[in-house]
Amino acid sequence: TIRTSAGEHRASRAVVCAGAWVGRVLPGVVPNWVERQVQFWFRARRPEEFAPGRAPIFIRKRGGRDLYGFPTLDGQTVKVAAHHGGAKADPDRLDRQVHEADRERVSDFVRDSIRGLDPDPVRSKVCMYTNSPDGDFVIGAVPGHSRLTVLGGMSGHGFKFATVMGEIAADLATDGETRHPIEPFGPERFPTPD
Repeated sequence: TIRTSAGEHRASRAVVCAGAWVGRVLPGVVPNWVERQVQFWFRARRPEEFAPGRAPIFIRKRGGRDLYGFPTLDGQTVKVAAHHGGAKADPDRLDRQVHEADRERVSDFVRDSIRGLDPDPVRSKVCMYTNSPDGDFVIGAVPGHSRLTVLGGMSGHGFKFATVMGEIAADLATDGETRHPIEPFGPERFPTPD
């Protein structure tokens, strides 16, 4: 039985995929923490040099941090951001303001490492990463509740796996098993709190 503000719902199986709130929905099942992340878009001086098929998706270590980026998707700007290293955050009280320190870190990287981009961002967005203790997804039956499936700990990149995650969730909800090798991602790998 699932109780929501819209009423009560009954089902023989359920899937919980609550993103940054999974630890609140299933306390003690998916140990996780939420990390504040800021993404930036920089204007390309010659956008054709950053077009898909010409410019790669990249990740580079710099000063103990990973910075990543994508080819232009709008024909004008290139997305660049730090991967991890953000402050722990409460998903209900996320600081959505972009601070000078957020911008400076990524702008310095662009200035020093990516020729052809204006180092002053034209756009930014604050988002969240949801992290499990080992950095891997949490996929499978909730320990002690075989009819309840959890998909969590997917950081800021779970959406890239949406099609296969949807298939896995549907398999587990309808059949209780899946053909996909999800054993390494089971929630039982984490000790339950006392």
